[in-house]
Amino acid sequence: MTQFPAEPILFKSLFKEKIWGGKDLLEKLAKPVPKDVLIGECWEVSAFDNNQTYIANGIFRGKPLGEIYSEYKQEITGDFNFEIFPLLLKFIDSKDKLSVQVHPDDEQVLKYGTDQFGKTECWYIIDAQKDSKLIVGFKHDVTDQDLKDSFKNGNLLSLLNTIKVYPGQVYLIPAGTVHAIMGKTLLYEIQQTSDTTFRLYDWDRKDKSGRPRQLHIKEALEVSDKKSYPSYLVDPLVVSCKGYKHLYRAVCRYFSVEQYKFHDEAVIMLPPKSSFQILTVLKGKLKLYYSTGTLELTSGQTTLIPYILRNVKIMSSIDSDIIISTIPDIPEEIIAPLSDNGFNISEIQRLGGFTGKNDICKYN
Repeated sequence: MTQFPAEPILFKSLFKEKIWGGKDLLEKLAKPVPKDVLIGECWEVSAFDNNQTYIANGIFRGKPLGEIYSEYKQEITGDFNFEIFPLLLKFIDSKDKLSVQVHPDDEQVLKYGTDQFGKTECWYIIDAQKDSKLIVGFKHDVTDQDLKDSFKNGNLLSLLNTIKVYPGQVYLIPAGTVHAIMGKTLLYEIQQTSDTTFRLYDWDRKDKSGRPRQLHIKEALEVSDKKSYPSYLVDPLVVSCKGYKHLYRAVCRYFSVEQYKFHDEAVIMLPPKSSFQILTVLKGKLKLYYSTGTLELTSGQTTLIPYILRNVKIMSSIDSDIIISTIPDIPEEIIAPLSDNGFNISEIQRLGGFTGKNDICKYN
């Protein structure tokens, strides 16, 4: 077996044509999207089924992530043991509305034999217009009969919780949450490696062949969380440092999301994690320094820092903005550093959201 190199991994983005896609990936992130095609999703890191992202640098150039991960699990994810690479990261450009949909959790998905994981996801809103909205959950608790009646009477939307959305917000969407992106929004999604989606409603749209897209009412009723929650918006906890701010954005058992906003040129050592780190540049540019080389990144680019690469230094330009995602050791990587910076446990627990699936609440 070839020795796994301790260096960041780049990928060739995978573009997905969608009926609701737009042009923001090109215009706002400079992604090389195909011309005259509505691209709705740009998968940055994926080992999902036949939708792999291919490595674009180093000795594994041209290889799909899943193939390399199957041989080098510990070098990439550390002591976490997953049969397949556990996270999928993508940009979503929703010029038009997505379907009203829901995803199963880890236990529910086994019944349908579609994926190995359920799908909990998190959205970072990169850009949104004044009238951009999301659907997340229900206005009030509902029953199966309430939903069946709404399908029969054509008033499902009257039950759904619709909210305005603004750039810089983060929403944590646990599996089972009925949701929809309502167009005119560019976002970055961190999710479990899964693509099982059950549609409840698709705005009476038709595909290229003139047929309505398939709905999955029975399955959606089975997996939907029918309780109403106060919010899915997660406010950040902010640690101010010289030249930048370190923001903790969202945390669950499947992933954590952190952000570094640089208001001045700065050099920092990236804290090592108990697993890999996926770094995406939302704005500006930066340079990574590690033992065997350097890597320059600019807006819209993503790199995977494998577990084996423990020491990475970042040199940022002014006004740069990056997102870092990993699988967290919650006590050591979330609670401990935030406690050291003066936050109490109730404040820290808010990073896990306000639903019944807050994974930080078991730690006191």
